[in-house]
Amino acid sequence: MKTHIHLTIITFILFYGCNSSRPVNNRIKVEKALSEWILKNADHPNSYISNSFSDFTEVDFSMAADNSIIYYRITHNYKLKSKDNISRENKHFFVLNKDLKVTIISDNKTSMLQSVPPSIFEWAITFGENFKNVDYSGLDTTYYFKKFHDYKNIGGNSWSYFSYLDDDCLQLLLNSLKNYPNKGFQINRIIKAVSEFETGFENLGNGLNELGIYLNTTLGKNPQTNIAVIQMDNNTGEIYTVVGFDKTKSEICFKVISKKKSSLIHWIRHI
Repeated sequence: MKTHIHLTIITFILFYGCNSSRPVNNRIKVEKALSEWILKNADHPNSYISNSFSDFTEVDFSMAADNSIIYYRITHNYKLKSKDNISRENKHFFVLNKDLKVTIISDNKTSMLQSVPPSIFEWAITFGENFKNVDYSGLDTTYYFKKFHDYKNIGGNSWSYFSYLDDDCLQLLLNSLKNYPNKGFQINRIIKAVSEFETGFENLGNGLNELGIYLNTTLGKNPQTNIAVIQMDNNTGEIYTVVGFDKTKSEICFKVISKKKSSLIHWIRHI
């Protein structure tokens, strides 16, 4: 079996040399903003009880007054009912940007200040999907919410990382399928998912490391799973399927993972 190698560049902003000693009123401002964020986004805001805040730091990379790059990092212990009305004790690490929009939510402290989804997705699934005062990491909101929709339907936090097959590659695949699309359904997109993103950091040199740039690798410990999102010709809803290739029959298999149709399997012959 071929070794799967996944390479990605993840930018970490390190805190060495940054001034994290700021006035106390900034911490009070952030604590208030975070409590308000939870109240705005939770399905059961009346159940929210703030227990404590800790580990507050302010990271300032501003090069000029008119170009401020500031992030606030803080750990929050709180009580809140989940969407299914179960009271939970929570401890989360939050990162907020200069506009007090949330950029990161994690169970443990992280050196990252901003990330692409699904950093906030699991909190939203658990407590509320309002997405008010959220930093979308520069993503188009349509794409952001499409990814959230897919995240829920492929199993949420069982996948620590996922992206999409490029449109050109998808079209190449579709062109190689015999009699497609005359099979009663169409393939809308293919999701490339990894269940557990194991990392190994390689030094690229002191200069790049000081900028927070590392090479992040996974060496086949957690192979990629391909998930095809298909749509039946007689149904407007989408169906999520695990897609594989049967070498003995030279066929591509689409095994449905949607809860309502878990037993349905489609086969398409590959040319």
